[in-house]
Amino acid sequence: ERAAIEANRRTGGDLLIATETFPEINLSDFFEVFQAEHPDLRCTFSHLYFDAVLEGVVSGKFDVGFVRSFELTEELPSIKVALLKKNEMGLLVSRRHPLAKQPSVRLADLHDETFLFLDLHRNFHHSIFYEAAKRASSRVADELPATLDALLFLVGQNRGVTLSGGSLTNFYSGRDICFLPIEDLDTGYYISAIYNGRTEKSSLQTMLNAVKAYFA
Repeated sequence: ERAAIEANRRTGGDLLIATETFPEINLSDFFEVFQAEHPDLRCTFSHLYFDAVLEGVVSGKFDVGFVRSFELTEELPSIKVALLKKNEMGLLVSRRHPLAKQPSVRLADLHDETFLFLDLHRNFHHSIFYEAAKRASSRVADELPATLDALLFLVGQNRGVTLSGGSLTNFYSGRDICFLPIEDLDTGYYISAIYNGRTEKSSLQTMLNAVKAYFA
């Protein structure tokens, strides 16, 4: 298997692609057009959590990964990051929450609120959630949900609040949840492509150029 991976890496052939499991990282429209323009290039997809995507790109299992990235905190000199699209972070609250009546909030408004986020993303989101909770004199829940649906259910039930990118509001439509900009929180995240800088695949560079143009 290792030899096959290495042989695939050295050629300009098929692309092994991993995407982080998250609604915003939906590149189906892009890849439909890309594959139509490059019919001889086959793309194989895996949908995984962030840590598995990063590990797969580092090990050579995948040619490229598409993830939400605040920053890569580890020293990974072989890994390159292409920042594609930035999303500002805001607050998701239940429509029954008193803050839901406001057009926006400040961190001081979140004093004593309970922050929720996905347990599987504990390490990835640690810094941004804990930073916001600390600045707001809030707390992070001791028990964290394992799935996105469970997280949104808890927020909708007014069991806590969470942070999210503003461009996901269409995904939350129809739920008992609303999005509020946070005026004094300037942290955001990027949709990024991560790849091994040592790869020699011409097809990878072709795809990266196309996806950068798509998000431009």
